[in-house]
Amino acid sequence: MNATTANNPLILAQTDTTIGFLCENQAPIDKAKNRHRHTLREARDFATLRTITRIPRAHRRFVRRSRRASFIYPNGCGVRVVASESPHQSLLGYYPLLFSSSANRHTKRFDLSYALQMCAMYVLDSRGWSEREPSVILRLGRHKKQKIR
Repeated sequence: MNATTANNPLILAQTDTTIGFLCENQAPIDKAKNRHRHTLREARDFATLRTITRIPRAHRRFVRRSRRASFIYPNGCGVRVVASESPHQSLLGYYPLLFSSSANRHTKRFDLSYALQMCAMYVLDSRGWSEREPSVILRLGRHKKQKIR
């Protein structure tokens, strides 16, 4: 059974960090993973990030220079801006903002057959499928940073 809606297909892709489910809507990801939690978003660039949230002034330089890090902003949105030199950036050319989660069942290891069964389409590039370290998640306050993962 594919987790898809009319214009929101669940995409399986090798992201810049690990293998992930991507979608324009959070609901298909929650259904595929059998969970209900806030989901991180991937943004194509900082202009897209500015449409969602505002980066606290004390952290602007840190956020711009960070690679493979996700940030939870004071308004509660969790977003990672994908580096412009990443191969994953080509997918974000079509979808400037996507919800993203690892492509596995909640609290389980990656299983390719399960992931392919749940997605409506998959994007396979020259890197193939490789399970790597997920992004670091930091919660940004007005002046402080707190490591979540």
